Amino acid sequence: MALSFLLKQYVSQNTHPVVTLKPFIVDHKAREGSADEAYRVAGWLKDLGLDPSILTLPWPHGVDPSSLSDFETIARRLRYQCIGKACAEQRIRSLLLGHHQDDNVETVLSRLVRRQRQSTGLEGVSCVGNIPECHGIFGIAESGLFTQLRGYPSTDNFTEHLKPKDHKEGLKLKTNNTHLRKDLSILVAEGGISIFRPLLSFPKPRLMATCLQNNIPFTTDKTNFDPTVTSRNTLRYLLSNDMLPRALQAPSMLRFIERSKRVSADMKQESDVFMKKLKIHKLDLPSGSLIVEFPHPNAIGDFGTDKEVTTDRAIAKLRNIEAITLRRILDIVSPAPKNNTPLHKFELALHTIFPTSQSHVEKLQKQDTFTLGGVKFRPASLPYGDLTQLSLKDIQPRVQCNLVMGDSSGRNIWFLTRTPFANDLPKSATNFDLELPALHDGCFSATPSWSSWQLWDNRYWIRVKAEKAHAALLEEKNSSKYTGTVIPLVVRSLETDDLGDIRRQLKESAPANASAPRAHFIDKLYYFNSLLKDRAPGYIRHTIPVIAEATGQKRVLAFPSFARRLPITLTRTIHDSIVEDHWLVQSQIAFKNVDIELLQSLYQQSGNTLLTHRVQFGT
Repeated sequence: MALSFLLKQYVSQNTHPVVTLKPFIVDHKAREGSADEAYRVAGWLKDLGLDPSILTLPWPHGVDPSSLSDFETIARRLRYQCIGKACAEQRIRSLLLGHHQDDNVETVLSRLVRRQRQSTGLEGVSCVGNIPECHGIFGIAESGLFTQLRGYPSTDNFTEHLKPKDHKEGLKLKTNNTHLRKDLSILVAEGGISIFRPLLSFPKPRLMATCLQNNIPFTTDKTNFDPTVTSRNTLRYLLSNDMLPRALQAPSMLRFIERSKRVSADMKQESDVFMKKLKIHKLDLPSGSLIVEFPHPNAIGDFGTDKEVTTDRAIAKLRNIEAITLRRILDIVSPAPKNNTPLHKFELALHTIFPTSQSHVEKLQKQDTFTLGGVKFRPASLPYGDLTQLSLKDIQPRVQCNLVMGDSSGRNIWFLTRTPFANDLPKSATNFDLELPALHDGCFSATPSWSSWQLWDNRYWIRVKAEKAHAALLEEKNSSKYTGTVIPLVVRSLETDDLGDIRRQLKESAPANASAPRAHFIDKLYYFNSLLKDRAPGYIRHTIPVIAEATGQKRVLAFPSFARRLPITLTRTIHDSIVEDHWLVQSQIAFKNVDIELLQSLYQQSGNTLLTHRVQFGT
């Protein structure tokens, strides 16, 4: 209630006609009377002139939430997802939460109890950020909008690449694709819901006093004060009754949080400076790979160190800066959420990329490739000359040990790719229903529509739609036939068996309709082989997404990241008759959200310029 009252006051006093407040009340259904309480709070909000909505958490049927041992964890996830979906439905992009200073102290204490030692975790909750617990939900978690990246060489006459009016209108680019390289052909996801916590600097008693002074009613959840219910309740009880040591009481914890924030901010700033020593030579979105050049180990010196700091502390600080920097690079192509890989897991990576001792060099002689956060790191060398049209097949292996054993002029270049899927573990697979229109009286009841966007392998947003084909494009033998209005599809990785099937089909089949459109189709064997060789060589081809039949022959139908389809139609038999119709699969794809400002900086350090252009997909 305090947050709603203060926001209402702020908006009315600052005359913000475009700002609309929409309160959400979450009924956890975890205790008796919660629904009545939610309706009572809704009434109070209406008295303030607001239009609240009550959201009820969707617990599985028959589950008693209060009996769950991990109730807090599950309730948090359901709560944010429920609020996030409600925001998306009403096109709300900014969510303000009522967390206060006491909540922040409890959060850090909880993390200390769980032995979380990373400085980012000990900063407490952030004032601004992306909505948590919603990863993979389109339009809510860092998605919903799309940006086209365009790379240009940095030249004095760079403005020639822009239309004359662009200096006034912004980043509207010429339509020719002279400098639009294939490696940046995929759109990048942006958007989502941002959260703000404006009350973090205020303790709970201060907010309660504000409500009392202004005759604003409020309620408290009695279960939050039962120390036997959850570990957080226990901490809350100990804090409120001054039963913790002075070092763990609120004043000390607040000072600790502020110190942690300063340390984290300083390390981020040092990482920004260190990042200026790096270069990106190629970001290939269709294959999800990255070629990055780190500084030579001998060129780092005493970066980021203070002469008054002991050697051991200086080395530890430098390693921390390197780890933070490397994680930001890793997050660009990692099949995991941002900052998902703990910093302590970067030790091997740092010893390999920036070896500092003889023992590190000896280990490099045995192995200089490694995996981290779902990404494979390989030392690489690049051909001489113009790299703007660099193909992945041109990347050659390099021996990292040679770099640190006398080759002071060598280049510390690394090739980052998605780690190959393990054969003994489940592989990423996302199921789709390709919806076909029903046929009534010889006419289709509706035009095909796009499916919802889904996230595959935490890297690619994909959606599909049926496209009517006038006839089968290939002379298909023993192909599966479907009935009804739904064809099950799956987005998965390309398998070894798929290669043989595709090559055999392209070799044995001839176009059934010579006049059929050939654009964006892989209809020649040599073209298919060339595509894989140039854009997905070696094991990389087994990490790219393909769209395939989920049942029947399970044929590969399309390579969405390459914007290419195989000339295979899906045949449907209508009403158990000899009448058939044929369908193709359309797809749209976008790469996961990445730090575009970081990319722009890295491109600039490589002698290029990276521009962005907002793109709107059709519905």
